[in-house]
Order: sequence, then structure tokens, then C-alpha cells
Amino acid sequence: MPKTSGTWVKRVLSEVEHGNRDGSLTHDLPHRWDYEMVFTVVREPAEWLASVWAHRILENWQDYPQRIPWQYLLQVTDPYKANKFHLWIDNITTHLPGVVGWFYSFYTPPLVTVVRKEFDLYEFLRELGGDPWKHVPVNTGFNTPEVTDEIREKVKVAEADTYKKYGY
Repeated sequence: MPKTSGTWVKRVLSEVEHGNRDGSLTHDLPHRWDYEMVFTVVREPAEWLASVWAHRILENWQDYPQRIPWQYLLQVTDPYKANKFHLWIDNITTHLPGVVGWFYSFYTPPLVTVVRKEFDLYEFLRELGGDPWKHVPVNTGFNTPEVTDEIREKVKVAEADTYKKYGY
């Protein structure tokens, strides 16, 4: 799922022989859902929105990348863009409540079971045969804004169903 360290996870797992036997290792939606294992990292919604905002500012709010469903998210949120994070959050939580859950649902369709598992991502990647310490996470928040308690509370209200479904 974009903005949840997917590129970094892909780099770590690209060296795992069984992880990419059919080219299925991706940072986008799987072409099919009948893999032996499919997983995604679901970032806490307020932190995810901060990462999305930082990425959009970095890209000057351009429609990048041109992939579905990422493109849908950019189109839906574009009318509410703002150069200040707290203003964007006000716009998103007021005009698009539930948009994070909507986006997450592309990666967790109805027949996929959502499991909240507390785990150390580094340990999980090591168990799969990857070496997470060998790779540096990319785009690690040099312009990502702080998620204050006030912002987190606004997101929690707007994304109540998302927080419940994904166990936050």
C-alpha cells in the first residue's frame, strides 16, 4: 500500500528467492488474489495522511503516480489541497470523512480477511529471508509534518470505522 514503507519492503524482499518467483512482488494492487500469501502494511490513518500530504507537497500536488487507486485518491483529495498540513486535515476530515478507509479497501477487498497482528516488521522480514538492515527506507519523512493530538483526534472522528476495522 503506498505511503506505508512499501518500496522499502519490496527492496528487502526482492532478494528473497521465494518472494518473487512469478514477479508478484509489487507496491501496487495484486493482479490476482490467489497467492499463497499477500500482505500489506496499514499505517495508522493520521500518520498515513501526514505522509500523503508530504508526498503531495513534494510533487507540487501533481497527479503522480498515474496508477489506480492512487490516482483516484489524488483526484478525490485535489479540490481540498492546502499548503499547510493542519488546513488540509481540516478540509479532508470535513469534506471527505472515511476517505482513508475507502483507499485502504482497495487493498483489502471483501474476501480478504483483515488481521491485526502486533509484530516487529523487521523481524517479520527477517523470517521471510530478507535483510531489512541492508536497505535504507526511502523517503523517510524529511518533510512529513508532525501529527499533533488535535490532528489525530480530528482524523479519529472522521475515520472511526477505519480505526475499528484495522484495529487502531
